[in-house]
Amino acid sequence: MVLLLATIVSVSANAAPGDTFVQVSFDLLTPFDECSILKVAPDGTLSEFASFEDITDLTGEPDCDFDDVGMTIADNGDVYFSEDESDTIIKATPDGVLSTFVTEAQILAVTGAGIVDLDHAMEIGPDGDLYFIDEFSNTLLKATIPGSVVSLVLSEAEIQAVTNTENVDIDAGMAFDCDGNLYFVNNPEGQELDSILRLTPLGNLSIFVDGQEIIDGTGFTSDIDSGVAFFDSLFIQDEGVCDCVIEVTLDGGVSVFVSEGQITAVTLNGGADPDGGIAVNQSREVIFGDDGSGPEDPNVLKSSPKGTSLSLFVSTQQLEDFYQSVDFDEIDLEGSIAIEGVDPCPAEIPTLSEWGLIAMAAILGIVGFIVARRRMVKA
Repeated sequence: MVLLLATIVSVSANAAPGDTFVQVSFDLLTPFDECSILKVAPDGTLSEFASFEDITDLTGEPDCDFDDVGMTIADNGDVYFSEDESDTIIKATPDGVLSTFVTEAQILAVTGAGIVDLDHAMEIGPDGDLYFIDEFSNTLLKATIPGSVVSLVLSEAEIQAVTNTENVDIDAGMAFDCDGNLYFVNNPEGQELDSILRLTPLGNLSIFVDGQEIIDGTGFTSDIDSGVAFFDSLFIQDEGVCDCVIEVTLDGGVSVFVSEGQITAVTLNGGADPDGGIAVNQSREVIFGDDGSGPEDPNVLKSSPKGTSLSLFVSTQQLEDFYQSVDFDEIDLEGSIAIEGVDPCPAEIPTLSEWGLIAMAAILGIVGFIVARRRMVKA
């Protein structure tokens, strides 16, 4: 009985938050730019996971850039991320060994376009493969893990047919829900009616939330071209008039999760610019990047699960102190954020109903009576 109780207690405990990985870009005073992947432990300790030298040694490019690129982490701890200068997808083992996972040539061979432009969208799917978007061709692609075989999942023409417009721009993040539905954003250039699309496991594409529903839910016209995360709901950065994080429930409800006022109250900046990564840890705390009102105001912020409180997770000063060896003009948080060890869809753990608790109490009473009876007999 003691073993049973211990088991119930152990399975009901939440897993601790894992390390957070942040893509950081530097605009330098020299002609070349640098980038780095910062690792932040749950206690706030900073370390560098992938350096500028690590990345350029692999890509052969003179500089690197994490402007509007993606990152995700597999269950085994491998980190997959895209890099803007080489237009490649890189794989990093948990101990930081880098290798090229998907080349620019592989992507061009599938899209037939002349240019590759990878963006925030990058997720491991329910099938264990890597899903990503090429913004230039407006196509949804996937690469097998292992093998790195690239194939087309969704074409621009298929998106145009559903949105009923030729103006397609899928340049934001993506997320899977627990049923295997894939959500991504269409952010047509020159328009203020962004929409969220949903692709089912059977390949059916539809508009999940349209632009007017986003306006009605937030009170603002939107500009969604950065991160998307999932944990019970979709959490999306909106750098339009709202400059906020919005929450979209799986029944299509839209609301402001973290407002610009909350952000500026914590950062003390003149404005907010949440145009980078966003992720949710196992405690359902939402972590996102904010570039602030100017080029020298980047902060990584962390909200409570309900969005009612907000705090600095990594401050501007911490970033500047940590990267003091880099001769930068400004630091940008326009890449993606990923957190290791997060499972937003854990297997359901059976819970004791009211009648189950009554039955357990009865069993414990019977066991106690038997033990007492035996002691009396022995006496």
